[in-house]
Amino acid sequence: MGAMNPQLFPQSQSSQPSSPSPVSPPSGAKPPTDQLLPPATGKLAPIERILHTVFAERLPQTSTATRDMIAEYLPWLTLIMCMVMLPVILTAVVSGGLIGILTSINTINMSIIFWASLALFTIQFGLMCFAVWHLLTHHRRGWKLLFIASLVGVVYLVPSAFTGFYNPLVIIPVLVVTLLVSFYLLYQVRSYYAE
Repeated sequence: MGAMNPQLFPQSQSSQPSSPSPVSPPSGAKPPTDQLLPPATGKLAPIERILHTVFAERLPQTSTATRDMIAEYLPWLTLIMCMVMLPVILTAVVSGGLIGILTSINTINMSIIFWASLALFTIQFGLMCFAVWHLLTHHRRGWKLLFIASLVGVVYLVPSAFTGFYNPLVIIPVLVVTLLVSFYLLYQVRSYYAE
């Protein structure tokens, strides 16, 4: 009996070091909620954090396999979007230039709104084109460029509602849904793009 008691004490002592280990995982689990990984930097960091709480914490998240697939195909989807946007920009420049030459001065306000909308659309196109290479190499800059392009898309909604070339009751909901989907997809793969 006395020989068995010394064997029980080392077991109780060996169980004591194992007790701090269950305490450490909760402390390791806090940083993803309190601190973004990778951390949000730059002037747009507050917006990035706010959108993270919406799209990465409150909305249901996809599986790991789905995230892997999104990260794999995101550069190619971005490239396809750029190829679709380029003819739209060229057509708008040609038609807008001709309209500006042929119309009277009474339509100058509509022309300003049209060119502002086209400028924002072109900026969004340029950001997406620059993002493709960085997305292929999984650099953080690629994710940031797509994030900024989506924010420009939000600003683009304002003048696009007043251009008059299409029905805003149709195009505005489509653009809103597209932006929500793009933000959701971006935040699904945010952790895939490190600094």
